[in-house]
Amino acid sequence: LLACLAAAVVLFRQAEIAHLFIVPVIFAGVLLGQAGILLVAFAAIVITLALTGVAAAGSLMLPLIMLGVVTVAVMIATRNLYTALRWALNGYESAFRNQNIARDRKAELEQALKSLEIASHNLHRTNHALENARHQAEEARRLKQHFAQTISHELRTPLNLIVGFTETMIQSPEYYGSNLP
Repeated sequence: LLACLAAAVVLFRQAEIAHLFIVPVIFAGVLLGQAGILLVAFAAIVITLALTGVAAAGSLMLPLIMLGVVTVAVMIATRNLYTALRWALNGYESAFRNQNIARDRKAELEQALKSLEIASHNLHRTNHALENARHQAEEARRLKQHFAQTISHELRTPLNLIVGFTETMIQSPEYYGSNLP
C-alpha cells in the first residue's frame, strides 16, 4: 500500500495524495501491533521525504504533521485494543487449560464410577451367594439334627434288644451249656 501511494504521488504529481499515507498506518495499527505502527509510520515518513523532489517542501509539511498525529492517535487507540486482546487470549488459554483439567477429572470420575458400579455388582452378587450359603447351612444343620434324632431312635431299639438279650444270657448261663467268657 505504501508503494502504491508513493507511485501515485510520483505519477500524478499531487502532494495531497501524501495525506493517504495515514491509511497504511491505521491498517498497521489494527494488523501489526504497536511496533508495526511505528515501522509503517517511519516508512511513510521516509517515502514522503524522498518525494520532496517531486513536490514542494512546504506542501509536504501538512501530510507529515497529519501522519505524526494519526500515528500517535492510532498507537493510543490500539493500546487498549491490544491490552484487551492479551487479556482475552490469556482468558482463553486459562479456560482451555481448565477445560482440559475438567475433561481429565471427568474421565477419572467416570472411571471411578464404573469401578464403583462393578464393585457394587460384585458385592450384590457376593451377598446373594452368602445368603444362599446361609440357607444351605441352616438346611444342613436341620438335616443333621433330624438325622441324629432318627439314628438315635433307630439305634436305641436294636441296642436295647442286644442289651436285654445280653443280660438274659448273663443271668441264665445254664441255658447255653457252658459259662460265658
